[in-house]
Amino acid sequence: MAMGKSSSSGVKRRELRRTVPKPRPMWLELITRRECCWSAVHVALFIAIGGLIAWSAQNRPKYREGQQVFEPLHARVPFEAVDEQATAKNMEVAFDREPAVYVHNATYHQDLRDNLIGLAQWGMKSLEEIPEQTREAIKLDEAALLELKSFVKDEQPTPEWIKHTDAFLDSLFRIPALSGKDREREPLKTQVAATITMVHPNPDVDHLEWWDPNLIDIEQDAASFLSRVKPVSSDFPPALQPAVLVLLKQDLQPLYLLDENQTTQRKQKAFEQAGEQPERLAKLANALLVEPGSTLVKLHIQLLAEEQLAYNASIGPFRRTLTRAAAVSLIALLGIGLWVYVYNYKHRVTENVMRGIALTGLILLGQAVAVGFTSISPTWIYLTGTLATLLVTLVVAIAYDQRFALAVGALHAVLVTVSLELPVGFTLVLLTGVGVAAGQLNEVRSRSKLAWVGLWTGIAMFAAAWIVGLSTFALHVTDVLWHIFFNSLKVFSAGLLTGLLAQSVLPAIEWVFKVTTSMTLMELNIASHPL
Repeated sequence: MAMGKSSSSGVKRRELRRTVPKPRPMWLELITRRECCWSAVHVALFIAIGGLIAWSAQNRPKYREGQQVFEPLHARVPFEAVDEQATAKNMEVAFDREPAVYVHNATYHQDLRDNLIGLAQWGMKSLEEIPEQTREAIKLDEAALLELKSFVKDEQPTPEWIKHTDAFLDSLFRIPALSGKDREREPLKTQVAATITMVHPNPDVDHLEWWDPNLIDIEQDAASFLSRVKPVSSDFPPALQPAVLVLLKQDLQPLYLLDENQTTQRKQKAFEQAGEQPERLAKLANALLVEPGSTLVKLHIQLLAEEQLAYNASIGPFRRTLTRAAAVSLIALLGIGLWVYVYNYKHRVTENVMRGIALTGLILLGQAVAVGFTSISPTWIYLTGTLATLLVTLVVAIAYDQRFALAVGALHAVLVTVSLELPVGFTLVLLTGVGVAAGQLNEVRSRSKLAWVGLWTGIAMFAAAWIVGLSTFALHVTDVLWHIFFNSLKVFSAGLLTGLLAQSVLPAIEWVFKVTTSMTLMELNIASHPL
């Protein structure tokens, strides 16, 4: 009998094992839950989108022209940069030193040539046929007339006379004789560089360059000009040289006139060529690039850009990628930490897919807003970097509860800090605002509630910004107290604006998160309120 019972119980146990499923491992049970799978999806979205936003934030220029910095900026690696000031000075010097271009006075040249060639026509007459007044005026005597006769044939000047004339003019127009106005415009220089470039009437003659001591003012220094002409007149026979000088003195004019177009073109070309060979400035590692309290100018921006390029080259593409991957990994840690917290303590979110999407979207939208507006105007980072985080905190506090809002707000503060690579002091100011904002929102019973929350949050952040500023900035730097004050005003404005914005979008918050605030319930309870 006993043996029959034992056999029967054994059969029952075997049947029970076959019908009752074996317990699965805890980890397998966990990952097959619907809530866990959706949480993993939210984490993946958070990492992908949040990492992309953080990656793009690292490519933004951290400094802009006109921005004031209150911390010293040092070179991380040795590098060379274009010395903008020295290059600009070289370009200006090249522009000033480039000689002005003067072209020959073509009208005067032609008139002189005609008069000198016409002088030979007196050789067709006898001395008695020439009026005495004319003979005295042009210094014609028997010997000069005899010389002229040898240069006339068939009542025309001989080719030899024309050759003498052209040779004389060729030599004459090698003298830098200018008008008084043009002479004054040429500054006194040493013989390091030519003062002017003269374009000779003879195309076979190269451009002539003259220095200041050689320039002649034809109006004020005619005697000096004529003393230079006398040796030149040796191209004519000695008996005719006085007559040639008389013809020249009868109508003295500048031999060269300024060509403004050619001068401008040459000076501009010299200016551009000097800019193509910029001066280089060598900087050692740890060299001071920008002093604290400086307002960034173009030179500072250029130095910082060159230093960044040198730094990127020194670490190489692999390490550069590692640095950015590390930033994305920080975003991943925040996303995993957020959803582990949500999975364990906020089942309302994990059980409703749309709530999870709304929460993830809200946090990422806040991150994108902070990064986007800060990229547009880095100087307003104490406003643009705090406004989004405070708004996220208020929305979560309205939709869920204070404790959850505090956790999400703190995480968002760290998210913004990591994305924008901000100092710890900024995070402390932001956490102050998150704590004060979440601590006040136990419920929304009136329309002024959110405005008051924003006001007190702004005041708390105003004080926190002063405390952080006084403890982190070097107080000996010029205008640093004004900088701290303006930062405090920015975070105060952020708190105030956050309360007003949250109040204006309150109906949308209730609709998206499917919640009803105490204020809405009170309004619905009014008998006169339309249903």
